[in-house]
Amino acid sequence: MLFWDAIEYTTPHQKEPEIDWIRAPVDTPVVCGKISPVDRCFTVYLPEAKNYPFMTFLRGNTSSQTSLTECHDFCRLSDDVKVEKKWIKT
Repeated sequence: MLFWDAIEYTTPHQKEPEIDWIRAPVDTPVVCGKISPVDRCFTVYLPEAKNYPFMTFLRGNTSSQTSLTECHDFCRLSDDVKVEKKWIKT
């Protein structure tokens, strides 16, 4: 097999907008964790918590189901969430 036969050709994806997490609403579906991603509902972003600034409701529950939370070092919007302009960093 030649080197170029192994190259996967894809169309370039548009870069995801950078989210201003302070503006993201409570209960927004997110994916947390880099090694073992888990689905959660966003609670709040705490920039002063340097190592684990993303707080979510425990076990993927929403604010109407629980008040228990957990912290994460990484968070991104779930694929099915439509980004609102007011959430984008300017």
